[in-house]
Amino acid sequence: MSSPSECRVNTCVTVILESLNMFVWMESVAKRMRQVEQLADRYSLKFSHKCCNGEQVRLDCCFHQPTEASLFYKQIISLEKSHSRPKFLYYIQTESELGYQHKAVLTEQDLLAIQASTYCR
Repeated sequence: MSSPSECRVNTCVTVILESLNMFVWMESVAKRMRQVEQLADRYSLKFSHKCCNGEQVRLDCCFHQPTEASLFYKQIISLEKSHSRPKFLYYIQTESELGYQHKAVLTEQDLLAIQASTYCR
């Protein structure tokens, strides 16, 4: 188990792109998220997760070192300042704030079985 001081190390960055206009969503949000992902691809991430609900895209990136997270965070701020739309929300945080301090409940085999075409429709 991590010590309290280790739990407070900000090694994760969350980037949320959102649009109120579906036509803007289709082009500029997708384009901007590709730019964010290209920035993230420059790093050896500990793990990342991307999700989309139709109005916004969220990308969580967790880094091995807090210095990497801080640099990525600054790059996201610069990227946002260079474009007026779509709206960026970004946070630097700890793994525990994202819920990643918990042990996995499902194994990789469990996940593969759940996603099997016989169960998904």
